[in-house]
Parts: sequence; C-alpha cells; structure tokens
Amino acid sequence: MIKLNLTTELTPESLQNLNADIEAALNSDEIDDKRVLQLIVERDALIQKLIEEWSDESSLKAFAEQEIASNTLLLEHTQALRKEVENSLGKLVRGRKAIKQYHG
Repeated sequence: MIKLNLTTELTPESLQNLNADIEAALNSDEIDDKRVLQLIVERDALIQKLIEEWSDESSLKAFAEQEIASNTLLLEHTQALRKEVENSLGKLVRGRKAIKQYHG
C-alpha cells in the first residue's frame, strides 16, 4: 500500500498534525477502524472551521480545492484497504471450505 499524504502547501499546522495522525493510523499494521473514523470526523470538523475562519479569500478557493483532492486520496486509500480486507476474508472462507471438504 502506498503511503498516504494528506498535507499540501496550504494546510495549516493544526490540520497537518491531524493529517499525520490519520496517515499513521491508516499505515499501521493493525488498523483501528473506530480510531480512524474518529480522526476523519475530527478532520472534517476542523476543515469546516478553518473554511469559516479563513481570512484570505483569494487562497480559500485553492485551500478548498486541495482539501477536496486530499479527501479523494483518503477515500481511495480507505477503499483500497477495504478491498484488501474483502480479499483476505474471501481467501479465509475458501480455505475453511477446503479444510471441511478434506476432513469431511
């Protein structure tokens, strides 16, 4: 799996820190899905707050576009992880069936 990078040149430090936590959680060997969901919800709330408080209108559009791109990366990454889990579960089910046939 490719390492996820959600931070861009317009990402404020508070969001950079949260992005780093999300990246670390998704790149760990044992993914805690509840923790990842919590971090993503926090990220969404922080982005909404940053947009409301953004002082430079000219860079707000660029920030929003970059965050949309980051959200797309995050979505693609989590979908790829889900696909890996589905494949692993499918292999496990097929393995169990083979064992039952062998013993049965």
